[in-house]
Amino acid sequence: MGAGLSKWLEDRSSLSKRKAEDAVDLCGDQDFHRKKARLEDDNGGSSSISHSVQASNALDGTATSQMFQNANNFQIEGSQFIECQSYTNIASPEERIGSTFVNAQQYIKVTGDLKMTREAKIAIVLEWLTDINFRAIQADTLRKRAAKTGTWIFDHADFVEWIAGHRGILWGTGIPGAGKTILAAIVIDYLTDLVKSNKRACVVFAYCRYTEPLPVEKILAGLLRQILEDYDSTWPFIEPIYDHHKPRQTRPSQSELLHVLTTIFNSGLFDQRFCSLDGLDEATFDTQIDVLDALSQLPVNFLITSRPLPLLKDRIVARFIDIHVQDMDIERLIEEKIGRMVTLRKLLEQDGWKEKVVKAVLSKSAGMFLVASLQLDMLCSCLRIKDLREALDQLPTGVEAMYRTTLERIEHHDRRNVVRRALLWIIYARRPLSMKELLRAVSTCPDTYAFDDELSVDEDTLVSACCGLIVVESKKGEVRLVHYTAQDFLKRYLSQFDVDPHAVIASTCVGCLSQHKFDNYSGQINGYQGMPFQTQPLLRYSHENWASHTRSSNILPLPVIHFIRRCRRYPLRLDHRDSWWDYLSAYHLASAYGLTTLLSHWLGLDDTHPDLWPPPPKLAINAKTTKGRTPVAVATHLYNFKTLKILLRAEGVDVTSPDYEGQTPLLLAAQQDYVEFVQMLLEKVDIVHVNMSRQDSWSTVEGHVGDTALMVAAWNGSVGVVKALLRVEGVDVNRSHTIDGTALMQVSRKGVMRIVQMLLQHKDIDVNAKTADGQTAYTLAYERGFKGIADAIQNYGVQKDN
Repeated sequence: MGAGLSKWLEDRSSLSKRKAEDAVDLCGDQDFHRKKARLEDDNGGSSSISHSVQASNALDGTATSQMFQNANNFQIEGSQFIECQSYTNIASPEERIGSTFVNAQQYIKVTGDLKMTREAKIAIVLEWLTDINFRAIQADTLRKRAAKTGTWIFDHADFVEWIAGHRGILWGTGIPGAGKTILAAIVIDYLTDLVKSNKRACVVFAYCRYTEPLPVEKILAGLLRQILEDYDSTWPFIEPIYDHHKPRQTRPSQSELLHVLTTIFNSGLFDQRFCSLDGLDEATFDTQIDVLDALSQLPVNFLITSRPLPLLKDRIVARFIDIHVQDMDIERLIEEKIGRMVTLRKLLEQDGWKEKVVKAVLSKSAGMFLVASLQLDMLCSCLRIKDLREALDQLPTGVEAMYRTTLERIEHHDRRNVVRRALLWIIYARRPLSMKELLRAVSTCPDTYAFDDELSVDEDTLVSACCGLIVVESKKGEVRLVHYTAQDFLKRYLSQFDVDPHAVIASTCVGCLSQHKFDNYSGQINGYQGMPFQTQPLLRYSHENWASHTRSSNILPLPVIHFIRRCRRYPLRLDHRDSWWDYLSAYHLASAYGLTTLLSHWLGLDDTHPDLWPPPPKLAINAKTTKGRTPVAVATHLYNFKTLKILLRAEGVDVTSPDYEGQTPLLLAAQQDYVEFVQMLLEKVDIVHVNMSRQDSWSTVEGHVGDTALMVAAWNGSVGVVKALLRVEGVDVNRSHTIDGTALMQVSRKGVMRIVQMLLQHKDIDVNAKTADGQTAYTLAYERGFKGIADAIQNYGVQKDN
């Protein structure tokens, strides 16, 4: 594809940016792409891209979807449509869809245009809105409900009045472990059944979890997703927000999402509108405020459940209801649990012992389902009446006492080390783990951090060994603590063993990576969805999070240092727009992840631990990745400011070397609007490098002049970067791109007045410079309708070209 486009560019070297204004760069670099796209000419004729787009192996899905963004009336020649895997905006103007679609079979070919069905687009928009699935949490919560519990709420006077009204807030509060989440799920299930056959009634809900803190935007997006899933009549309200943001690769704001929700609920589509939010207390304080302020504005019946939040109770007008465990619900819980405990059930059949257990649990559970459940787990190990009598006498009261007693049981068991390791991972992992990931993590050798099949345990054994402290969510397969109150208590418990949890996890992660040869990987990787990540539990988590845990460790773990030193070809996606991943050596890896202490030692800037942290053998500070990036380029690319400062102090470091796409660190920093990086790099480069053009790899035109740092920054509207570059003595403000002209020409046709004014103030600016086809900055601004810019240029003495 590159050769075809290069040839076309050579033939049409006079093509200006105005002919490709709406194109988006194949690799995310907009100015690069504008020279590679061929769109409609001035007389409205359709464009042709012959043999440049062949099939899915010609371009990755991301590249293809971006290439055709906002373009229409295409003719695609040289390949069959069905071979292409990803198209965007390949439609007539009336059918412009503005989205990325990865299943070609869901397009319909009609009279030469490609149209997407409404159902297909809705499916895409649902995924775009959010990946949060509150329905899965709802289903999993209901699964844990003891039969017939929680029905008392339906007879409560406040609930009856709330459900009969058309707007109002019912706020249920209760102590930790009182069953608030299950009660919320019961109410949601009740409301859903109530309106199931009524398309003019709507029920939406959200859950806040301490393990996965959500910003209010995600909560609102989750509500919108549910509405669209159940009521496609709301599509006209949601489609515009998608069509606006998708081409721009932006996300809707809180106010935009709230506006769409409000518009839907005020549209007259629904006579009844219910919204539930559970676990408000598990959200961050800022989110609590934002959620209350947002959802209380909606014209809905709004249910909230949380522990008491005295600082927020006066923020909205609400009915408050006390959520506490009813004795009959505890009895039903006991009935259900002992029905699954064969030994205990047989004991309770003797001499009224069932009634004694019910009485003891009611007395000592202190109104908490959580405590009652854990107490019954304690009793399940009783083999004799004497054991049962002693256990009942020793039943703890209160949640912390219950946790303490549970841990004492664990400590007296020979599987305690496995339990400690499991709890450590669950508490300190960066995200919820699947059971497969957790089982792999606890089956590693504590000395070598390598997986040992002889140390493996199965799911049932691990759950049993944890004595009720962990639960597995059936829908998602994720493991979490039984309750958020266990988090702080178990952190205190683990701290007594003098173990650095993040060092343990980081070491286990690099052990996993080492076993799969990631220090010198010989294959090709193009994403987490393929090999080897999909077949190896814990590998993706290890790859994504080992560096984060390393930075959180008290000291750099030695297994991590040894792993980095060995790295010669570590696969990493430095840019989300890259299809195939880059491959990094040790210096690149330390630079990518901001391991500044390690870099300082290797570069001789700190000799505190010379024996423990020797530098990698046979590697140079200017070594390049497989895509031609130096450590300086990697640090710049990933915005690691402290890392760049250290690298620039190293002897012999090269800050001017371009990668294989012609991008230098200065060009990259200018393009990304990294003002501090640009300022730092300007102190290290000479004027020749400041004025250096990008060596566009796609061009074979002899003498081709690409973008300079000033052009890139000007086009992107980066005021701070442009200001820094214009201060450099000798900066060439009149250097002209082969196709697009000078920086002034480029921003004049784009309409960036602030940058135009800055350029016009430079003493060397030439406002009469022309492009290859005779255009000036004035004519480019004038024909685009930017009268203010045209007038500003004219005031500098430009004569109109009649």
